Amino acid sequence: MDLLDAALEYAKHGFKVFPCKLDKTPLTKRGFLDATTEEATICEWWGEHPDASIGMPTSGYVVLDFDKGHGGLESMKAIEEKFGVLPKTRVHKTGGGGMHCIYSSPNGSTIRNTVEWHGYKGVDIRAEGGYIILPPSPHPSGNPY
Repeated sequence: MDLLDAALEYAKHGFKVFPCKLDKTPLTKRGFLDATTEEATICEWWGEHPDASIGMPTSGYVVLDFDKGHGGLESMKAIEEKFGVLPKTRVHKTGGGGMHCIYSSPNGSTIRNTVEWHGYKGVDIRAEGGYIILPPSPHPSGNPY
């Protein structure tokens, strides 16, 4: 599946998307604020940038970002030992070998982006005001998401 088809598929399932450069910076003027599910806009963006990564704003979601290169997978084990197994959810592999666990934001809660959540190495939270890159986007490592 090419990146345009993948972006359209995400939009069809209600995920707003926007194009990003390989270094994860947005290709649109307002970044994640421009994200949409509108097919014509998505086709225009990926028509101009067919190799663009697929960005998704995380407002309305809580994404646990486990970064393998910074100890995130070991931290995930420690979190599960302390709090129990993470609830089942949509999970995406990242290009760096980590993972994004995507949850709906709890009703009425505003959760902010956090780096090294509660001191856990390699565990970031992407939520209100943030975004992630979705598969099958390219990753700077050469591995796809």
